[in-house]
Amino acid sequence: MKHSCSSQALAAAGATDFRRMVDTAAVCGFDGVDLEFAPGSIVSPAEFSFRETGALVQYALAKRVEVQCIGGGAFRSPRMADEWEGIARLISVAHALACPLVRVVMPPLGDEARFDEEYDAALALLREALDFARELDLCIGIEPAAGSYAATIDEALAVIEDANRRNLGVVYNPAVEAAGGGGSPDEAVERARGLLLLVRLAGGGDASIARRAFDAALNAARASGFSEYVSDCSVFEPGLAHQAVKDRLVANLRHVRALCTAARPHV
Repeated sequence: MKHSCSSQALAAAGATDFRRMVDTAAVCGFDGVDLEFAPGSIVSPAEFSFRETGALVQYALAKRVEVQCIGGGAFRSPRMADEWEGIARLISVAHALACPLVRVVMPPLGDEARFDEEYDAALALLREALDFARELDLCIGIEPAAGSYAATIDEALAVIEDANRRNLGVVYNPAVEAAGGGGSPDEAVERARGLLLLVRLAGGGDASIARRAFDAALNAARASGFSEYVSDCSVFEPGLAHQAVKDRLVANLRHVRALCTAARPHV
């Protein structure tokens, strides 16, 4: 498995721009970053320049750090006219930064009486995005979120089946799955087998990894043969010293990497 850290966590550790984010990830020992492309983040839509991407990618490669995933909260509505420009830009930025995976959340549920109409519109937008991403050799992962058309892995898998595109998979957030009643980690990982692209460790505060809140999910992923991306998305309390954040990230990575590299059980 490859191990990344969210740009929000790296910002809490003192990173203020792309290069400092890469530096911090490298110092802490991560293989890559899980980048949030949103207003107010380290890489924001309003300030992003495609002219600089070549130099940024070369800088990251020199530090042996990859942009492993990028998400930007696209699909705020199911209507293509409202959303296409944003999702197309997100995919283009991923391609420019040599990032293989775009993370999306499906639109929020709307009027129940218009469910079928709005779901079909969201599906059409998703297919359009997938076709564009495929031209650039990118994958898209659906991250389940409460109140959306895909609130659990099961619902995300239903969307994947309906979309019928080979470059679509699922992102597993154990905390979100548990809150949505999605079953045990073993069950969730087994259902997503072959389609699981990323495990995001988020929710429950910055001590969740240290408290072993995600151990069962990581053990299940390892036992299934999962070999893709794991991301530390810890959210730290405001005002925590940058070095203290770095120390926690290093400890988190040490714990997660030990779990992920343990011998797989015999089946």
